[in-house]
Amino acid sequence: PWMFQTYVLFRPSTPRIAGEVRWLLPMPSWLLQLANRVGRRSGLASRWLRRIILTWKPHIVHTLRLNPEAWLTWQALQCISATRRPKWVVSSWGSDINVEIDLPGIRDHIEVALQHCDGFIADCRRDIGLALAAGLAASKVALEDPVPVSGGLNLDDFPAAESDHGNRNLIVIPKAYEGPYNKTVPILEALRLAEEA
Repeated sequence: PWMFQTYVLFRPSTPRIAGEVRWLLPMPSWLLQLANRVGRRSGLASRWLRRIILTWKPHIVHTLRLNPEAWLTWQALQCISATRRPKWVVSSWGSDINVEIDLPGIRDHIEVALQHCDGFIADCRRDIGLALAAGLAASKVALEDPVPVSGGLNLDDFPAAESDHGNRNLIVIPKAYEGPYNKTVPILEALRLAEEA
């Protein structure tokens, strides 16, 4: 149960368990695909987000993911005067900067977000270097150590004996499907690391 007030662009098609949900448009579910397309083209989501920020007057806005969430947030924030604009912290989320930055049209959005944010939190050490290479000022690295969005794994908790596979077959189990990068990249990385085995 999510007990906090939530703002969405269109009325959810499934009712929420708890917490107040506010929406801009009471769109019927059969029109959602068309409404999403019109909303993207008209910048409706960024205007709605800007209205929410101006209503709430937060000191800090945190954006989780560089693509597309940080781009949406920047579209909303850039139309707020500097005196009323909250501090903006962005977090990477694994493949958003590692893989998606090379997709057509994405690099510009990520670079703009990194140039205009007030702070950056990396999902892993690799992302700090990638963010700096994409235009993030070193002074904007909010934390020297990454903060994994997943919570991370303490590798010391895994017994060393388990890494010695001997003659056993190696089985790679992919994580649950969330998106093409989340499912594929970890498998390829695991196979690369296990190549000798």
